[in-house]
Amino acid sequence: LADVLVARHEFSRALETLQPLLAASEAGTLDVDADEMIGPRAAHVLGALGRHDKAVEVLERLLRRLPDEIDLKFELGAAYDRARRHGDAERVFREIVLAEPSHALALNYLGYMLADRGERLDEAVSLVSRALALEPDNPSFHDSLGWAYYRQQRYDLAEQHLAKAAAGAATSSIVLDHYGDVLFALKRPADAIDAWQKALAGDRNDVDPAQIAQKIALAKDKDLVR
Repeated sequence: LADVLVARHEFSRALETLQPLLAASEAGTLDVDADEMIGPRAAHVLGALGRHDKAVEVLERLLRRLPDEIDLKFELGAAYDRARRHGDAERVFREIVLAEPSHALALNYLGYMLADRGERLDEAVSLVSRALALEPDNPSFHDSLGWAYYRQQRYDLAEQHLAKAAAGAATSSIVLDHYGDVLFALKRPADAIDAWQKALAGDRNDVDPAQIAQKIALAKDKDLVR
């Protein structure tokens, strides 16, 4: 039932549905198999409601019961990132990559985090390149590598990967926003505006629509597009 409510974006109702099971988990009376099923769902719902610290708490508690679950540790790393606990997120992802060097999702997430913060960009490129070698058709990984190259101001390389990302994730606003940024840096303002407009028409996840609109207006105000 909670899954159905999440699919309908009724996150408050989904949390109400899960609340008795969450209470049992907190009390330590929930069977471990049930806890493993409920915990990640509850964390997702809490995150969607902006309660990132509570989502972290749920996953930390569950990981104490299941310390060897790599995928659960990945969920905790992502929750730390959303809670802006970037140091904890980086620590967790590095632990995953050390334990499982072929964990493509962790390689990509860690690389993207570094790139997005403008930190250790050579390492970011290396990490995402490893992920992409494992999943060469993954548009999210192409987006991450393109963004890392953009941060390095290697715009031609960035455009190659972001074009693939945009083609494979045509409704992803964050991918299209990144693509617009690199096209603008390459002095292709008409193409950049087209990408940004598609970003505004996309899923709008992880972007600020007002900021994208400002970039479109700035390009036009500078008379870069006639």
